[in-house]
Amino acid sequence: MSFYYLFIPTWFFTVILYTLMAKKYGAEEKYPEEEAELLAFDRNVEAFQEEQARAYKMPVKDNTTLSKWLHVVSHTSLGIALLLACNTMFRSPDMFAYQANREIFYNIGFVCTVIYFVASYWAMRRRKTLTESQDGLKKPISTPSLGG
Repeated sequence: MSFYYLFIPTWFFTVILYTLMAKKYGAEEKYPEEEAELLAFDRNVEAFQEEQARAYKMPVKDNTTLSKWLHVVSHTSLGIALLLACNTMFRSPDMFAYQANREIFYNIGFVCTVIYFVASYWAMRRRKTLTESQDGLKKPISTPSLGG
């Protein structure tokens, strides 16, 4: 038998062995106390999820100029990182060019990554603050500091 077809008898053997061992070690027995605990846990989870659903506020679209600018900056930084990665991968004909492109990617890619995370986090916090207020753009949006 070829090595490539060895998994077929191995699969049948392990299925049969698993079934027999599971039966031997109690898979066929009834566990009413554990089933009752699991049912109670499931009910608690359902109640918790219903409570979360009642408290959920639909996200509000933040159309302010700053938020739009933050989205543009974050997407642009991701695009630049992607272009640098493609440049390193496809436009490196020899090892010297590859190492030069890789160094550019490491340096500028790191900066682009930091810019992306800062801009995205800032935009996310603005949207969250706006959603929690649920008054739309009538109230001024407080911009949280990035430290906390």
